[in-house]
Amino acid sequence: KSFIVSCAAAAAIVAQWSGDAALLAGVARLPETLDRAVRIRWPGFTHFATDVASLFVLGRGPSYPIAQETALKLKETCAIHAEAYSVAEVAALSGSAARGQERFNAVCASCHRVGTVGVEYAPNLTGWAKRQTAEVFFNSVINPSADIASGFNGTLLKTKDGAEIHGVVISEGDPVVIQSAAGLVQSVPKNRIAERKGLGRSLMMSADQLGLKAQDLADLQAFLKTQ
Repeated sequence: KSFIVSCAAAAAIVAQWSGDAALLAGVARLPETLDRAVRIRWPGFTHFATDVASLFVLGRGPSYPIAQETALKLKETCAIHAEAYSVAEVAALSGSAARGQERFNAVCASCHRVGTVGVEYAPNLTGWAKRQTAEVFFNSVINPSADIASGFNGTLLKTKDGAEIHGVVISEGDPVVIQSAAGLVQSVPKNRIAERKGLGRSLMMSADQLGLKAQDLADLQAFLKTQ
């Protein structure tokens, strides 16, 4: 509450000082906006957070204090180990392409392909990093569920004998053909499927779940920008 009040007070002062009509109107609508915010339910986040033990929260410029507060609230209310990072801080690190290649081979190649290395289960990353800003790159690795590439939405199949298969459906026939991590392809007869549903999140684990630190991210970016 103190954080929100501090932000609101700063916005009100700036609005009056600058005479910005849009900001003045926004401050006037703030009680109504906050009331709507309190009533919002977050089923997508609840589903995502159920299996999360720790995560990164990214911010840049004015959003960095918000990232810090978000990380604190995740610790206090959800018992999730959360740390805030400034995108600019991570981007300022000097990355090693050689170390990044080692990390890619150890962590990423079981799902992603670069050139002739890796498995094309997840999107092919050849040339991808060259086309992205640092912020887009780091967000994609730290929070892969924020923007899932077309055609790579995850599916959960539950079989009648209790098995669960996570992956990307590559054939809708009978049997259903689903590809999982490391390129494993399984054919599941439809009469064996008890339940099928979308995962609602990326099949890729977050940077924290993969054990990647800020320097690892800088190294991976340095390597992928050479590919």
